[in-house]
Amino acid sequence: MIISFASNIVMVYIQNAYTILGCIRNGGNTLSSRATGFFHVEKIGGRFWFIDPEGNLFLSKGVNHVNYLGDYAPSLGYSPYNKYVMEKYGSVEKWVKETIAKLRSWGFNTIGAWSSEETFCEGMPYTIILDIALKAGANWQSGTIADYFSKKFEQVAEDIASKICASRRNDKFNAFNQEKTYMAGCRRLA
Repeated sequence: MIISFASNIVMVYIQNAYTILGCIRNGGNTLSSRATGFFHVEKIGGRFWFIDPEGNLFLSKGVNHVNYLGDYAPSLGYSPYNKYVMEKYGSVEKWVKETIAKLRSWGFNTIGAWSSEETFCEGMPYTIILDIALKAGANWQSGTIADYFSKKFEQVAEDIASKICASRRNDKFNAFNQEKTYMAGCRRLA
């Protein structure tokens, strides 16, 4: 009984220590930042931190490939996971709602790369793949690395920013992209 009571107190403390986005609440902590309305990275006390739109420190705990399609199995001619999802949930929308609820209940707070865009509208921070390096000449299969300091890379980044990032400029849940270390939610690119 005492252990159960103590664990409930700890869980309440842990739940109250985080915002709805899974960010660390300020609560008098000197490690906080200004609210900017979007995710950004900031150096505080000599360390870089993710900061949420309201200025709270953000520890991203995410899952990649949250995708109702699953992987296509050439030998079968279809995706077994997608077939199961459609049989169980009946629609992509229902799968999204239940999947996001499960992820939250397991303590995750970010939808990672290669995930279905349908998951981006459920109030959970998410990442997008911009493929800047790939489009600037990188090839992960051969080990070719893009020249990140070239004019070509800069132009590709600008083109992608105007095509992909600009439309997400006001989406506070667009946490960051995988290729830019400052992870500014596309706002600095667009």
